Amino acid sequence: NESYERELHNVKNLEARLVDGLIISLTKETVNTDYLQDLLDRNIPLVLFNRVCDLDVPKVIIDDYKLAFEAVEHLIKQGYKRIAHLAGPENLELSQMRKKGYTDALKKHQMEICPELIIPCGVMMEKGVIAAHRILEMENKPDAIFAINDPVAIGAMKTLQKNGIRVPEELGVVGFSDSKMAVIVEPNLTSVEQPTYDMGKVAAELLIEQLKNKKNTPIINKCITLNAKLNVRESSKKSGIES
Repeated sequence: NESYERELHNVKNLEARLVDGLIISLTKETVNTDYLQDLLDRNIPLVLFNRVCDLDVPKVIIDDYKLAFEAVEHLIKQGYKRIAHLAGPENLELSQMRKKGYTDALKKHQMEICPELIIPCGVMMEKGVIAAHRILEMENKPDAIFAINDPVAIGAMKTLQKNGIRVPEELGVVGFSDSKMAVIVEPNLTSVEQPTYDMGKVAAELLIEQLKNKKNTPIINKCITLNAKLNVRESSKKSGIES
């Protein structure tokens, strides 16, 4: 439930059950990772995936910067001029990279970066709803949204639609993570598809590699970056404009 306290409790519970190693994706609240460093100091292997921090451990990620850049550039090429970013928690590396991808895409196309259009949101759907109400109060509203993830994108999109804003005619929307909801919601949501199966497989392989390391010497720190892709759907396609 995106709770640091729950994460800490679960890790300590697993440690008490003498697990051989851990594969972890951090919560939105996780800022202090001293408890993970403590595990490392006691030679308990760790692998981080998707939501990672600066611990010196193997990691499995996608190129969040590249995919965010591509998502925002897609909106620009569709003719959207004033693009908002519903941003994730600043403590997460993926939030930082997706925000940088957003700003750099705007810079490439000589578009203004407006601080009021970068809206801190977190990662839950209700935060997207709150962001949508903030957008509705703006005098100069955005005509597109790039959201940190699908729940935030969908929460914002449905709220704006309920208030008479047509998607994609008046507002284009792009999410991230390509959840099951992306192809159920109307219009279908443009989103970045993450290689979730491969991410789990590679993370397990990295952990097993550490467990097989008989000499108790530190494993070479690896950061594996997997491919992802932008799936363009109706939520961001203006009539008559190719992706």
